[in-house]
Formats: sequence, structure tokens, C-alpha cells
Amino acid sequence: MKELKEFLSSKGAKLAICLIGLVIVIGLAFCAGFVASRKKAGFGIRQGKNYNQTFRGGMMNGSRSGSSNVFNGMMGKSVAQRNTSISGKITNLTGNSITIQGQNGVESTFTITAQTSIQNSSGAITVSGLKVGDNVSIVNLPNNTGTAEARSISVAPATNGQ
Repeated sequence: MKELKEFLSSKGAKLAICLIGLVIVIGLAFCAGFVASRKKAGFGIRQGKNYNQTFRGGMMNGSRSGSSNVFNGMMGKSVAQRNTSISGKITNLTGNSITIQGQNGVESTFTITAQTSIQNSSGAITVSGLKVGDNVSIVNLPNNTGTAEARSISVAPATNGQ
């Protein structure tokens, strides 16, 4: 017992105990960081899945790994055939149909339904408040018939007399 007391009171033993304590504290900090990073990564994956579900209609090609190319499944489809938003000028407005020419020069046609939200800088408006030449942004969703329903239409304020 006396030898143990002498050993524990020596500088070497005190240093060894401090080092062991330091290693334990560093190990606990590492483990806490690892757990926090796993939770953060899980949150990012869930957010990616939510984004994909909202704007692209589900996981591409049935992949759940998140490693699929985001363009898979969209090749060869027009803007109106996939969940998206598009901005451009109204080129045609008849009944419940609106055609806009996007910034890339391509025209896309959308169906306006009772659920379509239409707004300008003053607030909510009706279809009659739209006119050919207006700059708009449309968020669309393909429907069962392969056409695109306009979910929301936002009219941009006219600039420079346009």
C-alpha cells in the first residue's frame, strides 16, 4: 500500500493520470462531434428528399441513395412536363390556357385551374387581370393527362414602359 501511495504521488504518475484524463475528454468530444454530424447529415438528406419530392415529383429513377443524377428522368421532357418554375412573357392567353415564351425563347403552355394562385404586386388577381406581354413566373405541376397545371402565376411589375 505504501508503494502505491509513493507511486501515485510521483510526477510521472500524475502526468500519466492527466494524459489519460485528457485522452478521455478528447474521445468524448470526438464522439459528440460525430453524433452531431450524423444528425446534420440526416437533416440534409431529408431536406434533399423534400426538395426533390416538391419540385421534381419524387426520387429520380427510384433511387433513394441521393446519388442519382438530378437530370435523370427529365431528358427529352418539355418544361411543361416536369415540376418546375419558368419565367417569361405571356404570348397567348385563351380560356383556361396560358402560353409563355421563356427566357430561352421556348414557348410552354399551361392550364389555369380553380386552384391556380394568380398574384401581382398589389395582391391576388383573376385571370382577367393577365394580358399578353405581361412578364410572369409560373410554378407548374404535370397532371395525369400529361399537360402542365399552373399552380401559381406571379406577374412581375412592368419596367421601362414594358
